[in-house]
Amino acid sequence: MATRAVLLRLTLAACLIALAAAPAASQSSNATLHGTITDSGGGVLPGVVVKLQSPSTGLTREGVTNGAGVYVFNFLPAGEYVATAELTGFKAVRQPAIKLEVGESRSLDLKMEVGRVEEVVTVEGIAPHLDRTSAAISSVIQASHLKELPLAGRHWSGLMLLAPGAINTGEGTHLSTRFVGRARDDNNWTFDGIDATGVKDPRQDSDARLIISSESGPAKGVLTSSTSRHICYCHTPMRYLWELYPAYRNEFQQGVVSRALMAPIASYLRTWDHATAARVDTFVANSRNVKHRIWKTYRRKSRVVYPPVPVESFHHSASSDYFLIVSEMVAYKRLNYAVQTFSRNGRQLKIVGDGPEYLRLRKLAANNVEFCGRVPDRELKELYAKSTAFLMPGEEDFGMTMVEALASGKPVIALSRGGALDIVENGCGVLYAEPIESSLEDALRIFDRVESLIDPAQLRLRASEFSAAVFERRFRAVLNRCRPEDPRAHAGPAPLVSLPRVPSNKIQASISPGLFGLHPPTLGQPD
Repeated sequence: MATRAVLLRLTLAACLIALAAAPAASQSSNATLHGTITDSGGGVLPGVVVKLQSPSTGLTREGVTNGAGVYVFNFLPAGEYVATAELTGFKAVRQPAIKLEVGESRSLDLKMEVGRVEEVVTVEGIAPHLDRTSAAISSVIQASHLKELPLAGRHWSGLMLLAPGAINTGEGTHLSTRFVGRARDDNNWTFDGIDATGVKDPRQDSDARLIISSESGPAKGVLTSSTSRHICYCHTPMRYLWELYPAYRNEFQQGVVSRALMAPIASYLRTWDHATAARVDTFVANSRNVKHRIWKTYRRKSRVVYPPVPVESFHHSASSDYFLIVSEMVAYKRLNYAVQTFSRNGRQLKIVGDGPEYLRLRKLAANNVEFCGRVPDRELKELYAKSTAFLMPGEEDFGMTMVEALASGKPVIALSRGGALDIVENGCGVLYAEPIESSLEDALRIFDRVESLIDPAQLRLRASEFSAAVFERRFRAVLNRCRPEDPRAHAGPAPLVSLPRVPSNKIQASISPGLFGLHPPTLGQPD
């Protein structure tokens, strides 16, 4: 759940230096680690849980080897990592000191020995890596290298001379520094993942030219200079001030004092929030639902870029005959009527999460409703993989848990509001109209009729449209259009990424208005 929480908040807020037009070809600022895991006899091992951790930043990524024993970690920040591999019946393997450079695609194969998983084999040495797929030379300047170095005039280009192979052919700026005899036009460099190869003035001024805020609160209120451009990646205007204000005041707030104080405070904050929206040059919404809210609240247009979900880290398993909810237990998530519905019909329901509504929901639940609390990522992915279907009883801004369910090959039964309308398309599940027990019960009956026709491969294909790679392409398209000196800023809208679809052999579903506003699948034969 930690990974999902980090991704949900998407900490894009940063001050970036001046950006000019990007060159025709640029080098990726991220690294890739991949490899094959085998046993001592050379046989491939599928289902191995591989965890990658950065000791310096705390970043943790987790994946599972596929049927060919292959694992892949994409979009890794450059740095040093520790890899561990675990599989029941084998000794765990630990590989420290894996150094990844900018743009590097690194292959690391591991061998596992038969034994108990509690036994750990640590690989003490690692052979120097030779990349035979590229002639590029790269280097990372870490913050630790800079602590004792004076930055005279704050010229960051002087840091290029710290990289191996750097040759000063003039005054030592980026315009006169070459590497291993190559022309300076062959150099590419990035700052915090943003291509800065075309920057002409290397001075690090205090006023940033581009500011990106990622927020569902006050972050967009940052004060900027008149020469700065501010892009706000908005997850929703503040719910408790706008969309859900009546519910927060009259339903969610139980105390008389807190209810009385909320009205004048909320009035002031609404005025402030609306005023700060005028400081934003470009709004980017994380769903069509949020795009509508931005227009309704601020009367500002926005572009939709769906948030990234690590879909490749999820897997599919046979159903263990339970439905799953993954949610914070707060009132606006509306878990109450879902708990009451399942308590009455006797179906198995597991709820992952915690929050202030836990005790109230516990009182509503029968023995067939299990509260799992907060669980580690590995256990959560198993719960997704073995569920019958995922349940979304409330309206979400986007709803990354629905994408995680699809990535696990599991259909979604969701309230037909908010992000569910972006995610749950034809053949991916059942949408129902009202957040009440009878509407959910009808949706469950429809699901019973179509469950055997739903193709897990089609669901996983749909989830791939919300991957990190798709997000990066779409968000970079927004950045390219917003660069003040970029001639492409006046071009037409950047095309959305369209992934090829594989027709299902089981179901071709079309959505049509049906009972009580539901969107049940209409089954037909593939073309």
